[in-house]
Amino acid sequence: MCKWWWIGLLCSVQLQAQSWIADFRQADEARANGLYKEAVALYSRVIAATPDPTARMDCLNSRAVCYKQLADYRQALADYGQAEALADTPELKNRILFNKTGVLLQTGRYEEVVDLLAGMEFAEEQQEGKRLANLAVAYAYMGDWEQGIRLLEQVPEDRCGKETQATLLQNKGFIKWEMHDYRGAYEDLKKASLALQGERYYLTLANLAVVEAELKLYEEALCHIDSVLAWQGGQPSIGTEHPDYIISLRKKAEILLKKGEREEALRLFRSFYKAELDYVKRNFVGMTEQNRLDFWKKEKPLLSEIFSLGEACPEFLYDVALLRRHIALLDRKTVADRKSLDEFCRIDSRQVRKALRPKEVAVEFACYKDLLSADTMYIALVASRDRVRHVALGTRKDLHGHRVGNVTLDEAVCAGARYVDQIYEDTVLAKKIWQPIVKLLPAGTQTLYFAPDGLFQMLGIEYLVSEDLKGLEMRRLSSTAQIVPRQVGPGKKNGAEGVLVVGGLAYNECLPEPDTVSVSNRIAYDYVIRNYGRPMNFAYLKGAGMEADSISAILKTESIVTADEAWLKHRLGESRIAHLATHGYSLKVSLNEPLYFMRDSIQEDQSLLASGIALTGANVAGKMERAEDGLLSARELCDMDLTGTELVVLSACQTAQGVVSDEGPAGLVRGLKRAGVKTVIATLWSVDDKATALFMKALYENWKVKKQDLYVAFRQAREALRNYKITKKVVLQRKTLRRVVVDCSKDPIYPYRSPYYWAPFVLID
Repeated sequence: MCKWWWIGLLCSVQLQAQSWIADFRQADEARANGLYKEAVALYSRVIAATPDPTARMDCLNSRAVCYKQLADYRQALADYGQAEALADTPELKNRILFNKTGVLLQTGRYEEVVDLLAGMEFAEEQQEGKRLANLAVAYAYMGDWEQGIRLLEQVPEDRCGKETQATLLQNKGFIKWEMHDYRGAYEDLKKASLALQGERYYLTLANLAVVEAELKLYEEALCHIDSVLAWQGGQPSIGTEHPDYIISLRKKAEILLKKGEREEALRLFRSFYKAELDYVKRNFVGMTEQNRLDFWKKEKPLLSEIFSLGEACPEFLYDVALLRRHIALLDRKTVADRKSLDEFCRIDSRQVRKALRPKEVAVEFACYKDLLSADTMYIALVASRDRVRHVALGTRKDLHGHRVGNVTLDEAVCAGARYVDQIYEDTVLAKKIWQPIVKLLPAGTQTLYFAPDGLFQMLGIEYLVSEDLKGLEMRRLSSTAQIVPRQVGPGKKNGAEGVLVVGGLAYNECLPEPDTVSVSNRIAYDYVIRNYGRPMNFAYLKGAGMEADSISAILKTESIVTADEAWLKHRLGESRIAHLATHGYSLKVSLNEPLYFMRDSIQEDQSLLASGIALTGANVAGKMERAEDGLLSARELCDMDLTGTELVVLSACQTAQGVVSDEGPAGLVRGLKRAGVKTVIATLWSVDDKATALFMKALYENWKVKKQDLYVAFRQAREALRNYKITKKVVLQRKTLRRVVVDCSKDPIYPYRSPYYWAPFVLID
């Protein structure tokens, strides 16, 4: 009996061993085929089942690679940390740490890369070359070009093989390229290409062609880039739909434009645009949300190069401007299937012009880095019913450097409310922005739809004092594609039913986490600590509670004074209207722009983590072991389905701010738009409690009680605040030292005439 029991146990152990070994093999196969979600599940089973620490370490290392591909960088770093703890030799530990630096580079943590790699060394020449290449890139991102080049030159040629030496030369050329030492970059890249073969050779040749164009060696550049395109297009593993081919197509267009062949450059840029659009639509449906954000962080500035073509093709440029916003503002329902994605991306300049009514005009602003001058430029693309016109507004230096008192415009805008009066009474600034556009408006234009870009996102340009704007109804949009009616597919919500009003939250009190929340979500708190150095502290807002009570009475609903993060995430999706009176925040975080030679490499988009709102328990939840940290970041909004929500009012400070990009500040507005919210009302700076309460009350009374159109209700609420007057005031009599009421109706007081009170509010469709 005992004998058979022992044999049965032995067979069971052998079967279990065979099971996890089979899972391990299947996981490796899935990873090799790009099936990263399947690979993660299989690796996780092996990690839970295997008694072998070496196998567990290998699985953790491989699973981290999959998490990186899925843009789950936090989990990738956690896996590398566990794998490092299991490594039993210095060589194994160094290999795992080296792999970890790839994630750290992608997430912008360059100092950590230097700390890990500076004291490391590999005996194997190829691995040592990779270490030095990563370390040099980290130094380059930190602005220490010379140190990066010194590192790449320190390995003697006789110590490493031709391929490793070529890698080091190539990276040295890239850094010189970034330093505008084009001759040095040319020599290094040309020498490196001689030692490379196959795909690596042609990728280096494509970069060499761009450097040759900088040296005005146009014939050599075109010869080389044509060789690259011919080889890539003929390879079964690459072909004309592969991203490497699309990149080479764009590089040829760049070379042609720099050579002065605009017509041929336009033809190539059109081909690049079509290929890019097809590539996006083929891949976006299967990507994770973070994958899409990271991808577009890379692709958006490259697509924006097309604006360098200038005034010769305004219709095409309008299409480019729309595509940039389409992709940046994709909601989860739209990207759920190819059909809805095709429907969304079909909207172009012709569709917008067709949707315009008589006496309406649409304007797409664009901010981009010009390929020819290297200046950052501002343009406006003005669409009327018959055509699109291109308007040059000036360089970044012209507009950002405009003097407002003793500071520049960008300094004044970033200072919040401090320079508001000077900005919004500056007629010269208004003329710079609007006069060139108004000159092109058809006679009788009454409504001007506009989608701002760059610094204009942080500025209420529709409120600037300008004779040119008198009589025009100005409507701010996230994209002028909003003018075009969209069909509601079968998967779309037609609108939620609930009304949600939140205000008067307690930031020092935590509610118990609901049983339904099992996954820890502390990304907002962790980001604040990493970039701000300490937790934020939010004071109780008495005025927010009073405002919420007033609004809830108009909307005939209850006012919610206890709204923690988990609860709000659930309730927002059920609400057609949501009014959130609480603290907003937008951290001033410096985001590194990609190095020129790294522009075609993916980097994590962390910008949406820099903005959010504070909810119940926000001061204490992040310091505790809880599933939610009390901070609802713009990044978390992207993962929510709010396609049934008609309006979200962010009655808080700085909710329209964020890291500026073409689709709007990378903050709460963009997060809500990606979640599917139709209209957002937000603020450009810290708002006054009393003025906000008056504005919001007038808004809802106009909209819900008087049944006005939302935009009309918004505009009249703003005007009502500007014209709010006090006809009686309380004064202290000197003789009696008593307070008495004095009639001042003949000379009323207008306490909210300053733009500080009425101009922070923006309505964005």
